Amino acid sequence: MLWIDDLVDYSEEYLLLRAVATLQGRPAIPADFEEVTTLGERTEFRPGEEAPNDGVYIEIGENDFHMGIKNPGRVKMRAGQRFPNTSNHNRKWTRFGND
Repeated sequence: MLWIDDLVDYSEEYLLLRAVATLQGRPAIPADFEEVTTLGERTEFRPGEEAPNDGVYIEIGENDFHMGIKNPGRVKMRAGQRFPNTSNHNRKWTRFGND
């Protein structure tokens, strides 16, 4: 049987948190922990984070793949600028097109 753990390259921080939690009898992953891959560049950003590149960024949400987002926010950013707040707390920013 193949487990999802066999397919993912976890960070050392994640593995340490998981081991300590298991020894303490707690849930393996804290609710506020977000695994960030070290391969490639991130594509989703939260308000307050810095834009990695110049370009146009739009809001995405948890159901945008199936239902789309009506009137998503759109901002033109320069590398290093901080992302503004989104129109609701479930949304993030992502690069739009090849601008």
